[in-house]
Amino acid sequence: MTFDQFTTYFTWSVYTLIFIAVTVKAVRRPLQANIDIALFFAVPFVIIAVGLAGNLGLIVPGPVSNTITTSLAFVMCYMLFRLVDDFSIVPPVVRYGAVAGLILSILGTIMFVPPRPAWLSTVQVLYIVAIFLYGSFAFIRESRRSSGVTRRRISAVAVGSFALVILFALALLQVFLPGTTIC
Repeated sequence: MTFDQFTTYFTWSVYTLIFIAVTVKAVRRPLQANIDIALFFAVPFVIIAVGLAGNLGLIVPGPVSNTITTSLAFVMCYMLFRLVDDFSIVPPVVRYGAVAGLILSILGTIMFVPPRPAWLSTVQVLYIVAIFLYGSFAFIRESRRSSGVTRRRISAVAVGSFALVILFALALLQVFLPGTTIC
């Protein structure tokens, strides 16, 4: 087993354990925030399941599995936005814009098979960056209003969201500079 494989399987295991833990909590205490956290971690769990099924030869990697996993990435982004909505006040226009962006991003993924046009990839990545940036700043704002363990947890989510902004901004660079290796 290579280090890359070990890292992949370790990460998958961690996400699976987190998904199980937050799902159990959501079942025991079905508050909207707990349900949204469980749904947020359910999405990477499904992406992992699709990847594992592909590794085991249960599904053939191709346009359909790519469309599913890409669409799920947009759903995960939106689920983080739902968490922002659970912990802070989100203006209705932003809420509706996030839903519209999700729908349009998924429709673009369905309508265009890989390799997708650069303009579509750019718009989709900008949607993700905008949602994660909004989430980062909203969580930072909410962490300042909180105290104790809640403050630390919300701050951690803000840092994680901002790290995702950087990750997707780097992905956007690869759209304009294909063939380059960023990391």
